[in-house]
Amino acid sequence: MNRRTLLTVATLFAAALGYAPHANDSSPALDGAARLQTLPTPFPITWTTSKMTVSADGNRTYVAKGTDSRGSHSELVFTETSEAFAGSLWTNGRRLTAHGRLGDPVRFQSTAAAFALPCLGGGTVDPNVELLHDRVAGHAGGIAGANDAACIDAETVDVLMVYSGCGLEQYAAAQNPPIPDPMDALPLLKAECANAIDAMNMILDASLVSTPARTRHLRLRSLQALTPDSNCQAPNWDPDPPNPIFGCNQLADPEAGTGSIWCGEETAFSADLAVFSDPSTPFGGLIDQYRTSFAADLVVVLRVASNPPGDASHGMQKSVNSGCNGASGFSVVDITAVDSVIHEWGHNFGCCHEPGAGGVYTCSLFPYSFAHRFFIPDGTTFPPPTRTLMAMQPGTAIPRFSNPEVLFPPGNPNAQPTGTGQTQFPYWSDNARTIRETFDDVRCYRCADLPPPPPPAGPVVCFGSNSHGQSATPGSLLACTDVAAGHLHTVALQQDGMVRAWGAGTTMTNLSPNYGQSMVPLILPDPPYGDGDYLGTCSGVAAGLYHSVAIRMRGPSDPLDGVVVCWGAGRVGQFASPHYNQSAVPGNLGPCVKVAAGHYHTLALGRDAGVSAWGAGATPFGPWPHLGQSAVPDSLGPCLDIAAGGYHSLAIQRGGLTEVGGPVVAWGAGQSNSGSYSEYGQSIVPTLLGNCTAVAAGVFHSVGLKADGTVQAWGAGMTNTNTFPNYGQSIVPGTAGVCTAISAGGSYLGGGSHTLVIKSNESLAAWGAGTVNSGVTPHFGQANPPALPATGWVKVSAGGLHSAAIVEPVPAAPCDGDLNLDRVRNGLDLAVIFSAWGTPSGDCTGDGFTDGADMTLLLSGWGNCP
Repeated sequence: MNRRTLLTVATLFAAALGYAPHANDSSPALDGAARLQTLPTPFPITWTTSKMTVSADGNRTYVAKGTDSRGSHSELVFTETSEAFAGSLWTNGRRLTAHGRLGDPVRFQSTAAAFALPCLGGGTVDPNVELLHDRVAGHAGGIAGANDAACIDAETVDVLMVYSGCGLEQYAAAQNPPIPDPMDALPLLKAECANAIDAMNMILDASLVSTPARTRHLRLRSLQALTPDSNCQAPNWDPDPPNPIFGCNQLADPEAGTGSIWCGEETAFSADLAVFSDPSTPFGGLIDQYRTSFAADLVVVLRVASNPPGDASHGMQKSVNSGCNGASGFSVVDITAVDSVIHEWGHNFGCCHEPGAGGVYTCSLFPYSFAHRFFIPDGTTFPPPTRTLMAMQPGTAIPRFSNPEVLFPPGNPNAQPTGTGQTQFPYWSDNARTIRETFDDVRCYRCADLPPPPPPAGPVVCFGSNSHGQSATPGSLLACTDVAAGHLHTVALQQDGMVRAWGAGTTMTNLSPNYGQSMVPLILPDPPYGDGDYLGTCSGVAAGLYHSVAIRMRGPSDPLDGVVVCWGAGRVGQFASPHYNQSAVPGNLGPCVKVAAGHYHTLALGRDAGVSAWGAGATPFGPWPHLGQSAVPDSLGPCLDIAAGGYHSLAIQRGGLTEVGGPVVAWGAGQSNSGSYSEYGQSIVPTLLGNCTAVAAGVFHSVGLKADGTVQAWGAGMTNTNTFPNYGQSIVPGTAGVCTAISAGGSYLGGGSHTLVIKSNESLAAWGAGTVNSGVTPHFGQANPPALPATGWVKVSAGGLHSAAIVEPVPAAPCDGDLNLDRVRNGLDLAVIFSAWGTPSGDCTGDGFTDGADMTLLLSGWGNCP
């Protein structure tokens, strides 16, 4: 690999995004919209949002949205592998693509949209072949969210892509200029395959297939060569076709009578699909071996253009409740039009063309599984008609699956729904719902058993009161993935899984406020207070008034994985204030995925989506503090999120009309708004709230993050009298806009309440008590976040009179002379210069040659990079 080329191009492109690459970088997102203007786009584009992610194999993906000079909405997906790049740009009603080797100029050119190319429609699955896949897969599953416990890669569908030898030769010949050696074209093909995955994921996000509550993405497991069988070896070859592609031969087709076929490829994609998806055929058996080896849910075969030409792709339509057998997880795609697979993946998930195309007025899966064609009144920027990606021509194609709740173009006053919500068949178009409902089927066709990607990590920043050291972040604290602010203490989860705590409770005097809530146990006590095992690594934390909570992480096969652990006030056998059993974890509690802590109670969300509660409030009408906050409603059912307030609890029920989030349910204090005895309406869920994707609970107020990203609050603080408990914490400012995370704080003992949100641009907004730091209760600056570098906030937690947040780390600056990207300039880099002398490979000065000037630059900065 050309190290200097990689460094230079990665640095230049990343600089355009406001990002400086460095070794082992895992920064998840950066807002570099202003610098994106330097990209060579056909029209000037003002980028408003941007994000950069790094995959496990080191690929960098850049996603950005903005407006071009003609007023059209623009979207970019750009992928860099170790050797090449590929990009997709939608702007001004057109789709443009670019690909090349690192170091080549980035030139976006018009192309046929992936979903504008001819498609034969969803193929059917032979019942006998389906039985073969049943025996191979051996997993249970079902439509509408059935969860196979054996599959823990719940957020991703894994994809295997295979290419034929003839296909690679045709791909090489199609490049401009043609590439003589097909193997030299393989890096470009890999980049295009990776970009197709990235573009699909962007479309899933934009279409609300992915939601704040759950990411639903594809992941490329491998790109493999399709080895020919024995019939493809001499002397069975026919002479080259009239226009040979670097000597790629054809094999006689005895059934066709005339003509011939590519080696292992039929004359039509539909015939290929039948062969490749059948594990009893030679090629199908080979693909099945690949599929099993890489635990791939979906398979894409990249082959030469159809002969005779006409169709660009063909995919199996998921048409019945086939569970997890995987028989419908195949597509065949023209190798010179890789991105047409995006349309075929839609078929694999059960999506149909628009009514009247590829299925007349029927769709074999759900009555709403159609694509959508619609008109945007302003025909100057997006000429009508407009169509979602599963619809066929005519019309301008957009990167969206049909969804009645998604408008396009975003921010345009003439924006139109990308789907229809009528229940009268056949006019209901909602492919996004279709994919959400079949995703758990498809992702368990083959269980990869790979853990989901790690959450973003960064330094913890605290602000507000520091009366007991709760805002004094320890200097030895590592980068963290989770943080929770309690009343007078803070708990954080380091990237290595270890729990840290500071503030009140570093001792256990049993006198306020020191109840051991900051004494993180190394070894848990023996039963009934614990299991005597190590606390070890954890996956989540929560902080209450005087107690702390964590979820242990051991691995799916360990019985301790998902076990909830509590420490601080409320241990077993203690019933005098403030001990109400909030730290006494029930013995029958199963593995959990989230915990929340109130003043004197604890909530847990199980892997089975059930909600459990313990501590104060097991009865709704007991003496204070028993206000029903631990009395989980019998009718609650499976849930997506939980939150524990001072004396009330919140949960989001799974499901809803569109399954984006769900309805909010509240119980405990605040069933009325009398203004006395903790009754401030915090448990009166607004009638028109709608589906939410996250909830937060303060001491006497509640906050919901709605499915459209806006925030609504209720309970105390609907006014701002600057007297307890009304500090405006429930008055959501108009500038809050679209948000991605919420948190609500406050303490009855401290007399304050505030609300924090992370906005879609990763900035932090806050309101309620503490917008200033007067030093007089309750205003200690807990709602006045500090100014930080524009790297973005990734986690936030509102405590009693302080707040804690995780900020994205500032990436290291580029380091001239560090040719192997290890952040050290030493003999290894010098060796690169010597081996590349006279070539561009070790060029540090930008003159195109490796010479003495590069050695001088390296020696002048010898040692660790700044």
